[in-house]
Amino acid sequence: MAHFLGRRALHSGIALIGLTLAVFFLVRLTGDSTDLYLPIDASRQMRIEFAHKHGFDRPATEQFLTFLKDVSEGDRGYSLRKLRPAMELVLEAYPATLALAGVAMSLSIVLAVIVGALGAYRPGGVFDRVSSMASLAGASAPDFWVAITGILVFAVTLRWLPTSGTGDLPY
Repeated sequence: MAHFLGRRALHSGIALIGLTLAVFFLVRLTGDSTDLYLPIDASRQMRIEFAHKHGFDRPATEQFLTFLKDVSEGDRGYSLRKLRPAMELVLEAYPATLALAGVAMSLSIVLAVIVGALGAYRPGGVFDRVSSMASLAGASAPDFWVAITGILVFAVTLRWLPTSGTGDLPY
């Protein structure tokens, strides 16, 4: 058992390191980081100063080593957009995220029980096959695509929900 747990821990550690490397360096392939934070009409000098202040002008490997050092020391970072500690922002959004997850899980469970019961009423019937194909398609679709489509349908087209945030319902 200890051997199994040790192997799993080693594999998890390797996967975590690989994922960290991939995300860190892929984000840097998107272009100049100052484009994300500064206005489009920012001067060249403003961009140089911003990049120097936040370390974007250093080599990517040096940035990564600094990132690893900060993480190992428990530094969760600072939001350059909101000018506040990143963990403050995460904790601030946590209650709304938890509420959204609770509502989504509740709706999913109710819908799954209803559709499952209707499909089980006549196994192999039209409803059973259609619901099976729909659930397979839903499980296979990328999450980001489902989210964007949901926003398009329920917020933009039907106007049942707000497009973002925790504001009031449109109607």
